[in-house]
Amino acid sequence: TSIKGNIKSKTDIRLDGELDGNVSTNGKVIIGREAVVKGKIQCEQLDDQSSHIFSNMDVDPDEH
Repeated sequence: TSIKGNIKSKTDIRLDGELDGNVSTNGKVIIGREAVVKGKIQCEQLDDQSSHIFSNMDVDPDEH
């Protein structure tokens, strides 16, 4: 799966495909082993299983 655009979520989200955009959630972001992310990630918790991350990450459990 390939997505171009931003994703906003109030709950956890898992990325397994390619994302060219930003992710913002009040929950956890899980980035699968084969995922490719190009964009900013804002979340409370991050589980990064990929080595294909080309983004800024803002992980702050107290901010959201």
